[in-house]
Amino acid sequence: MIEDPELSTTERRAAQWLEARGASLVDFWASYNVISAGQLLYSGFGEVLRPLGLSYESWRILWVLALVPRSEPRLLARTLWLSRPAVTSALNRLEEGGHIVRKRATNDRRLVSVEMTTSGAELLERGAEAYIATLGTLMGALDPEEKALLARIGRKFWTMNLDRTRKSAGTPVRAGAAETAQAAAGA
Repeated sequence: MIEDPELSTTERRAAQWLEARGASLVDFWASYNVISAGQLLYSGFGEVLRPLGLSYESWRILWVLALVPRSEPRLLARTLWLSRPAVTSALNRLEEGGHIVRKRATNDRRLVSVEMTTSGAELLERGAEAYIATLGTLMGALDPEEKALLARIGRKFWTMNLDRTRKSAGTPVRAGAAETAQAAAGA
């Protein structure tokens, strides 16, 4: 068992439970802590974006639309690794607020493109201030070497997720999508 005086009683019990089943404690704690860090970041960003009427997903969609002025809901879902229903829900809220417009393609009425409005661009800028301030606060606990290490480890996870997404889709990601997804991962 890991002898760490900072472990709580529950964490020590979890370690015993895992050891009894032959699990790697290092693998478990690494994944557990990555998930905990993600939840901290997600909730931190949500807390500062919510007063602006934005979910973290909505803010990320606006951010991608600032980088790629026109997209389709299915591409936004794939780029941001969100479910299509989550993207549809976020787009509905953004459209109701006048922050995006949906346009049907003239050559295929089944296809819909999404564009950010001036109101959406203004909301994105207000959200950016809150996002960047929160990013600084949350990452401020790490020294530069820890941030660099975290960035390298995070990049490995991002690449694994991209590879997994490509394999599950059965088709290669379209040209430019990897760069857009990479940029969105930083959002």
